[in-house]
Amino acid sequence: MPGRPAAGYFTLETRAAPIELIAVESPLARIEMHGMSMAGEVMRMDRLPSVRVAANERMRFAPGGRHLMIFNLPSNFKPGETVPLMFRFNGGTMIKVEAVASAAGADAMPMVMPMSGHGAH
Repeated sequence: MPGRPAAGYFTLETRAAPIELIAVESPLARIEMHGMSMAGEVMRMDRLPSVRVAANERMRFAPGGRHLMIFNLPSNFKPGETVPLMFRFNGGTMIKVEAVASAAGADAMPMVMPMSGHGAH
């Protein structure tokens, strides 16, 4: 729907060394990393400046938890089209991904990005 933000989900998987995701960018949209937390009985969504993943860990960005908020996609953008994403990590590592957009509520194939320690930095 035009004017409404989209959400992005994926999994980061590390090997021998920890990593820190410092940004996700796209030429098509403005993207922020967000996390969900409870404040009493109220669910909060907060912007995350970065996300650290320990060595030999898997971190999911999924509904109800960490996720990407994707703002200002073109109004004519449709499910099935791709969104170019640039994942930026500490140490200067950048990974380009073409994510496939799906409709809200649709089953989407999760995007898994294995990181192989210092070889990825």
